[in-house]
Formats: sequence, C-alpha cells, structure tokens
Amino acid sequence: MPNSVSAMPPGADPAGARYETYIVALPDPATLRCLAWWPATGLVMADAMHDDGTPVEIAPRHVLAEHVRLAAGAGLLPVTDPVGYLAEIEAAWRRRDGVAAAAGYTEDAVLVYGNAQTRTGEALRQWPQQWFDFAPDLRITKTFRSFAGDCLASEWESTYTHPVSGETVHERGAEFFFIRIDGKVYRHHMFEHTWLDDQQEQAWPAI
Repeated sequence: MPNSVSAMPPGADPAGARYETYIVALPDPATLRCLAWWPATGLVMADAMHDDGTPVEIAPRHVLAEHVRLAAGAGLLPVTDPVGYLAEIEAAWRRRDGVAAAAGYTEDAVLVYGNAQTRTGEALRQWPQQWFDFAPDLRITKTFRSFAGDCLASEWESTYTHPVSGETVHERGAEFFFIRIDGKVYRHHMFEHTWLDDQQEQAWPAI
C-alpha cells in the first residue's frame, strides 16, 4: 500500500520517481475462493504487515488470531455466538433496514455461497429491501432452535398484507446456517410455506 500516490502523464519518464510502502498486504491462501457473482474472479483475505515482516498489531485479523492463540494456550476453542448472530439479523429486519438485513446473508456469506445459493451478488443484497418495498407492514420474528456442529437452525414467522389482493399472508419457515469457526456462513438453506387467513396452516416438522 503506497504511503503517497502520484499521477504521471502518459509517456512521462518514471526515472527518479520514489515510492514508499508502509504496509504490506500478505495474502492468506487458505481464504482464497471464487466470487459467485463475478466469473473467473477470486477473493483472498490478507494480513496487514510492516515492510520488515512484522504484523500490524492493531489489524483486525491479527487481533483475532492473537485471541485464538491465547485461547488455545488456555485449552479453549473460540466459537461464534449463534443466538447473537440470529438476533442481529432479526433486529435489522425489524428496523426495516435493507442494507443491514442483507449483511447477514451477503457481506461474509455470499462470498462463499457459490452455487449453493440461488441469489448472489447484487440480487441477494437487494432481497430484503425488495421485501420491505413489497410489504410495508411486514412483521417478522426469528427464533433460535439449535446449534450442532457447525449448523445453526432457526425458525421464522412473518405476516404481511399482499399489496395487490389485500389479503393477509402468513409465512413460516426454517433456515439452516452452516458457520465456519471464523464466523463466516459457508452454506445456507431455507424452507418455507405460506397460507392466507382463510386457509389452515400446513403441518410443519419440528426443528
């Protein structure tokens, strides 16, 4: 990363130009993955290092790695908080915050979804906001059910007024988030069923 950036006109002689580097981005090959929404494009995380090879101590990845190391030394294994993760997503949906709601499915998740997710990239990022625009009175509740291995199981219930028919629509569904040790979702499955006020809810298996 350059300490300063200068622009040169085409054809200019770069002789004598001076470049200063104060941070080096060291790629972590273990994080390399293909982007689902951009063909033939990969994404890799990098560690912030000084030019002498020592890590930048305040860099987030270094701070987290140091905590993992300290925990391991104490015989502990850090894990993510599945209930807190789910609560953050629910809170964003209740605030009708399309950007924040989408973050639960995109910022980390969509980077590793690949073909396991039908919506990727911009289409997935716009999905929550499209729901808010479609159903202004959308109400949603998410409930934590279980966490086993790397799988977080949750259930949601929602109610909204269909903007065309005016009917009250009820939905109930289950979501399964498969979460890596670093907190990133690498797979997501969702099942749902819908019924109207004058219809009987279908039987739904217990999660």
